[in-house]
Order: sequence, then structure tokens, then C-alpha cells
Amino acid sequence: MYYEWYIDLFFLENVIMDGILLILVGIAMNLRHSALRLLLAAAEGGAGACILALLPVENGAAALLLQGGLAALMVKTGFPVLNGKRLIGGIAWLYGLAFFLGGILEAVRVRVELPVTVSGLIAAILSSLLIRKRKETKVQRDNLFRVTLSFHGINKSLRGFRDTGNQLRDPYFGRPVAVVERRAIEEFLGQKAKILWIPYHSIGHEGAMAAFTPDYLLIERGCKVRKVEKPLVAVTRGRVSARGTYQMILPSELIDD
Repeated sequence: MYYEWYIDLFFLENVIMDGILLILVGIAMNLRHSALRLLLAAAEGGAGACILALLPVENGAAALLLQGGLAALMVKTGFPVLNGKRLIGGIAWLYGLAFFLGGILEAVRVRVELPVTVSGLIAAILSSLLIRKRKETKVQRDNLFRVTLSFHGINKSLRGFRDTGNQLRDPYFGRPVAVVERRAIEEFLGQKAKILWIPYHSIGHEGAMAAFTPDYLLIERGCKVRKVEKPLVAVTRGRVSARGTYQMILPSELIDD
């Protein structure tokens, strides 16, 4: 029994799959890249795969070393900005995505008979969606804080979200303004407070929000607690989070030292 092996198809399939992997590495690591560099790196991977197939290395350690060197060459060619630990991270992402992509590809091909490139593209799309979802989750996790508002001796615990795009400011003194949902601070509504109207502009909307000055705001960051005296907080009748994940929007100036 013998098998016919078409080296040109083998090379092309490896170039396509390596190109997909490199694109996913770029997405995962937030790296800018040029199509030409990725194509060159993928071609290196395809050529390397052909050489390793034609010249099989019987020593497992040597084969692993050659494959690792090929992976490093591909990542460095595709993303020349990577050095040191970031380069090692890029290689780790390449290997991790290769295993993950291979598992999805095999699952797809078991159920539906598809060409390698088509099933690889499906696996790449699924991988990309998962990577983007992971990044969105990380961004939200890194920017969510447990906060406590104190006003006239009443404390209210909320979840706040740091919104770097929040440019809302006091028009008189330029102070940053936090925004809280009215329904989240019902306990404060019966208290006397000096009201300041804050004009705002958003897509398709403009107007003014009533703002007040609580006694202080506590922002918890892990084991650290930051206390902000007399912050300016605007109250909105709507939701600040469509999913109800948080009830308050915090400007970066209230969080960062």
C-alpha cells in the first residue's frame, strides 16, 4: 500500500492554516500587522512543514527543537515588534491556537466532509469569536469596581464601571462627573441636596442631568480602597448598563491616582 502525496497541495494547505493561525495570534495579542508580512510568515511555515516532511527527524527532541524554531521564525516575521517575553508569548499563542483550532477542525470534519481549507476557515471564525469574547470579558472585569456612596449617613453599595470615554464634566469648574441610575439610589431621594444641572450630549440626545454631591465615594480595587471626598454625581432615569451589570459610570479621574 502506498499514498500519493502532492507537495504543492501540502504546502498550500499549510500556508493557509498558518496564515489563519497568525491572524488569530494578532487578534489575541492586539498586534498590528501587514498582510505582506503575514503571508511571508505563513509561506515560511508552509515551506518548513514540507522540509520537515521530506527530511523526517527520528530524534523527538531534535524534531521538537526544529518545530519550535520554525514557530519562532514565523511569529517574528509576522510581528517584528515582538521581543523577549512577548515573543515567547506569541509562540505560546501560536501553539495553543494550533491545538485549539485542530480540535475544532477535527470536530467539524467528523460531522461534515469538507475540504481542509473550508473546515479550517470555519474553525478560525469560531476561534476568533471566542478570542474576542474573552477580551471583552477581560475588559469588563478589569473595569468593574465595587463602590459605596455615602450621603447624610446613608451608605449604598453599587457596582461601578470605569468608562474612559466618559467626558461628562461640570461646566463651571471642569470637575469630572460620575453617573448613577436613579433606581439604584432610591434611599437618597428624600434627603435635602444642592442640585447642579449638568448638560450632556450623546448620539441623538442632549439635555441636562441633575447632579448632587454625596459626602464621599469609596472605590474598591482588590485589597485597596480609594476614598473620593465630595464627588459630583449625576442621576439618570435610564439604565447605564443594558444588562444590568453595573449601576454607576465612573470617570477615570476618580479611579486613577
